[in-house]
Amino acid sequence: MYLRHPTGRSGLHLQCDYFIRHNSQAGFTLIELMIASLILVIGVVSVMSMVLFALSANYTSKIESTALRLTQQKLEELKSLPVDDSKLIGPGNPLDSENNIDFNASPDPFYSSSTLMTLSKFKKTSISFETRWNIGAAGAQKVITVATRNTAGTPYPLKPVSLKVVKAP
Repeated sequence: MYLRHPTGRSGLHLQCDYFIRHNSQAGFTLIELMIASLILVIGVVSVMSMVLFALSANYTSKIESTALRLTQQKLEELKSLPVDDSKLIGPGNPLDSENNIDFNASPDPFYSSSTLMTLSKFKKTSISFETRWNIGAAGAQKVITVATRNTAGTPYPLKPVSLKVVKAP
């Protein structure tokens, strides 16, 4: 038994008409494609911004950890000296109002050093650090303040890494 279409068509024609009408509605419209593309672009841009932020944070972390390591090295070197050593006599670099090394003042050549660290041998990139220290006296004790900063500059300025220790005789 065949289905009859009101126009008199047979079942086979009826099925073809159904598929033609149904298939003409299949697929995506231009608006749907534009919305899907917009969502995809927003997702890609979001992921890329997170990657760039992570790279920037990683770079900043490397700079700060290198400055801390250089500060610790100099502090350990000065701590290992006897209290009456000539390197522990002078005041060294001036301190600011918060008793941190004042990097705005000109450096004392006997109480400062510079270090050049290689970031990439292939790209021949390096970064420069300046370490300054101050020797203060508190009775027979010495207060050693050491600070290191990046002198090459970064996209945003970083505070110098500063450490203090009291050395007793």
